[in-house]
Amino acid sequence: MNSSPTIIVINDQRALLRTVTQALKPTGAEVVAFECPLNFLQALPTMPRVDLSITDLNTPEMNGWELCARLRSPEFGRLQQVPVLVLSATFAGLNSSRVRLDLGVNDFMAVPFCPEQLRSKVQDILFGHCPKPRLRALFVGYSSQAPEVECFERAGYEVMAAVDLEGSLETLGVQTFEVLVYRGPLSSGEPQLLFGPSAQMVCALWVVSEQDPEAARLISGLGVHCLPSGTQGEHMVRICEDARQRGCLDRVQELLEQRTQELFTSESRYRTLFQSIPDVVLCLSDGGVILDVNAAGCDMLGSPVSELVGRSLVELVPDENMVQVQLAIHETLLYGYSQYESNFRCKRFELAVEIHQRKVELGLQSCVLAIARDISERQQWQQALL
Repeated sequence: MNSSPTIIVINDQRALLRTVTQALKPTGAEVVAFECPLNFLQALPTMPRVDLSITDLNTPEMNGWELCARLRSPEFGRLQQVPVLVLSATFAGLNSSRVRLDLGVNDFMAVPFCPEQLRSKVQDILFGHCPKPRLRALFVGYSSQAPEVECFERAGYEVMAAVDLEGSLETLGVQTFEVLVYRGPLSSGEPQLLFGPSAQMVCALWVVSEQDPEAARLISGLGVHCLPSGTQGEHMVRICEDARQRGCLDRVQELLEQRTQELFTSESRYRTLFQSIPDVVLCLSDGGVILDVNAAGCDMLGSPVSELVGRSLVELVPDENMVQVQLAIHETLLYGYSQYESNFRCKRFELAVEIHQRKVELGLQSCVLAIARDISERQQWQQALL
C-alpha cells in the first residue's frame, strides 16, 4: 500500500470506540470514529477515500445490518467493494461464515477481542486476504449466457448452470448453493426432491410457463417462489436479497430470544452469588460510575446502596490515586483485566485494598466488575518485617 489507509470505526459505546481506535494506532492507519452510522453516511461525500469500515451491529438510529445493506447498494457505488469488518458482543453467538454471507461483509469478530488479533485481522482484510464471500447460485434449464444468469453475476453471485433436472440433482449432491433457480415442468415428487429443506439454501425460485394452482400450492409449502416465465433477472435478484435479509433477521431474533431466556435463568443465580461474596464487589459502568454494590461492600464502605450507586469510583479513593483508578478502568475495558492497590475512603477511616477488575457484558453494555479485598493486615505484617 502506497499511503496510509483510512479506516472508519462505528460504535455507539464510547469505551469500545476508544479501544478500537487505540488498538489500530500501531498500524499507521488514519482512523476516523463515529458513534452513529447516519453521521458516517452524512460525512461520506466529503471523505476522499475509505479503505475499511469497522462497525458494530447494535447501533442507534440505523443498525449495523441496515448500514451494511446500504453500503452494498447501488446508492453507494464507489463503496460497494470497500471491505467491512463487523465487531459485535451482542451477536457473538452467530456463526461467522453465516454472518459474512448474510451481510456481504469480509469478516466478523466477537467482542471482547485481543488488540493484536484485531490488528492482524485488519491487515489481512486490507491486503485482500479476507475477500467478501460470494453467494453461489445454481440455474437449471438456463445456459451460462442467459440474461438472467448474467444479471446474477453482475450482482456478485457465483453462478453455475445445469441443463436439466438430472444434472442439477447430481450437482446438488456434491456442492452447496444458497440460491436455486429452476425453469421447466416438474412431475409428482420432483419438487420435494429438488427443493427439499437445506440448511444452506437462502432462496429457491421456480419459473413456469403455465401456472398450475396445485403445483404452486405445493411449492409455496416448501418456501419456494413460483414465478411466471419472462421474469426479469433484476426482479429475481431482489427476491433473493429480500429472502436473505429476512433469514438473517430470523436468526438474529432467535439468538436474542435465546439470550433473553439465558438472562432470566442466570439472573437469580448471579444475584445470589453477588451478595454472598465476603469482599467488596462493585459493578461499574465504562465510565467508572457505580451501578451496583453487594452487602459486604456497603458494610465496609459504611454507606447504603442508595448512597453508593451513581457515584464515581474515584470519589472513594484519595486524590493521589484518582488517575491510577481511571487508567485501571481503561486498561480493563481494553484488555479485559487489571489489578492494582489503593485505599478506600470509608466514612470513618481509610481502608487499604487490592482491587481485581474484569470486563463483563451486561445486556448491551460493557461494564467492569471490581472485587476489592482488605489488605490492611498484610500491609501491617509487611511493615513489621521491615
